[in-house]
Amino acid sequence: MVGFYCLSHKNEKRRECILKMFASQNLEPVFYDGVDASDPRIRDRGLDTNTERCWSIMYGHLDMLRLFLDSDHSHAVFCEDDILIRKDFAQNLQNIVRDFVEMRLDVLLLGCLCSNRDFRQFSNFPRRHTIHSSAFEYYAYDSNPESAVWGTQMYMLHRGQAKYLLDKYSRGYNGLVPFSADWTITKEGEKALIYPLVAIENCSVDYDDAGQDHCRKKCYSIFYSDELFSYPP
Repeated sequence: MVGFYCLSHKNEKRRECILKMFASQNLEPVFYDGVDASDPRIRDRGLDTNTERCWSIMYGHLDMLRLFLDSDHSHAVFCEDDILIRKDFAQNLQNIVRDFVEMRLDVLLLGCLCSNRDFRQFSNFPRRHTIHSSAFEYYAYDSNPESAVWGTQMYMLHRGQAKYLLDKYSRGYNGLVPFSADWTITKEGEKALIYPLVAIENCSVDYDDAGQDHCRKKCYSIFYSDELFSYPP
C-alpha cells in the first residue's frame, strides 16, 4: 500500500495543479503546508535567507516522513508542488513498487535534476536489472556531488528508510554535509533513479542562481513531452 505526500507551502495555484494531476490518475495526495522561518527549529539561529529556505524545505520533508510513519502504508511517494507528473504513472505504479522491492532499494528517484540525457552511458550510473519486463529502466547513482544528481522533486521510500532518515536528521543533526534535502534525503542507502523520469520540474519560475536555472530548464527540455506531461487547463 502506497501513500502520497506533497510539500506545498502557501501556494494555492501549485496545490490545485498537483491535486488535478493526481486526481486524473485516481490518486489522492496528503498535502503538508510546510515550515515557516518562524518555526522554533529555525528562528533565532542567525541564518541567512537562503539557509532558512533550505532548512524550511528540509524540515518539510522530515515532517512528511513522520506523517508516513504514522500511517499504515508500506511505501510512500513524496513530492514537491512544482512538478509535472507523467500521465501513465498510476498505471505503472504497481510495477514500480514491485521493482523497488525486488532491487531492495531504500530510495528511488522518480524525478531529479540531471541535465545530461546520456547519463546512462557513464560508469557511475550502472544499470539495475529486474526480473520482470518494465516500461522503465533503473540506474544506480552515488552520493558524490560530481555525479550531478540532485533534487527531491519526487521519490519513493520504505518505512525503514523513513525512520532511519528521521533518526539521523531530526535530532540535532550536525554533520559534514549541508542540512538540505538535496544533500541528504535522497543520498542515503541503496539508491536508484528511474528512466525516463516520472516527474519533472515545471520550470514556471526563473531562479536567481544562473546555474540552477540552467540545470532545471535543461532537464525540462530533455524529458518533457506534450503527450506524457501536458494536462488540460
